[in-house]
Amino acid sequence: MGQMACLGSELVVAWGRCLPGSEELFHIDVAPCALDAVGVEDIVPARIIQRNASFMKKVNIEQLAEDAWTSPKGTFTGSSRNISESLGRQPTSMDLRLRHPFDVEVCRIPPGKAPYPYHSHSAQWEYYQVVAGSGLVRHAEGTTDIGVGDAFLFEPGQPHQLRNTGLVDLVVLVVADNPVGESCHYPDSGKWLVRSPERRLIRSGGLDYYDGEE
Repeated sequence: MGQMACLGSELVVAWGRCLPGSEELFHIDVAPCALDAVGVEDIVPARIIQRNASFMKKVNIEQLAEDAWTSPKGTFTGSSRNISESLGRQPTSMDLRLRHPFDVEVCRIPPGKAPYPYHSHSAQWEYYQVVAGSGLVRHAEGTTDIGVGDAFLFEPGQPHQLRNTGLVDLVVLVVADNPVGESCHYPDSGKWLVRSPERRLIRSGGLDYYDGEE
């Protein structure tokens, strides 16, 4: 049985002819050698799967603009190329297709710097892979040296921080699973980052559950 995928009017995976404007995947009983002799009216789909009309998206990482940041006193410095957003990710959307189930970026850290304070995520998983340079990862058990080819993962609730201890830029590929509404904790300063009902950094002592409620 042959297969063909029709996205818009383009034939992506072809053993058949594409109906102009079709957004469906057809499984057809047509041999490849007989395609030239088969008309569109002869194609009878045995199974149709609805498919959104879209084309493969591609970007070149080296051509993406870098977004850079530096803290007021210069302690935290870094830059990133956000691959997912360049491929169409809409980070505020509640539609997972538009939001994407994961977020990918390339983070660049100058020598002697850390891009972010020591922190943990309430729900987000993060995968790191060192592309260039060397550095040190601070985590709950201490510190670990990292270099080119090293890959590591942090689960929700595991505090972490990267620092460049080398002489050249530390470049890291970061993949996060992008959960909705998660929060962050900063152990060194006792701060929390919350995102609902609005994005805000807060610091608070322990309170009773009903404090201020009655």
